[in-house]
Amino acid sequence: MVYKIGYSYDPHNRFFNRSFGYVHERQKWEKMIVVYVSHETLGPAFLEAALIQRFKGQQGCRNERDGGDTV
Repeated sequence: MVYKIGYSYDPHNRFFNRSFGYVHERQKWEKMIVVYVSHETLGPAFLEAALIQRFKGQQGCRNERDGGDTV
């Protein structure tokens, strides 16, 4: 399994957007799973950074940056 951990204000747009959506990337991502929803930005950013720190470098994880930097 290949996966990427990310944070998005609009998951549907992030996945399907014709200019930058995951579905149109070279890897042709099959699906997006939303694991956390919030009305504020800090919690999701911290969760993204923590999950990337935990899984970065493991087989299948495609994250290269540390995360939490889009707030």
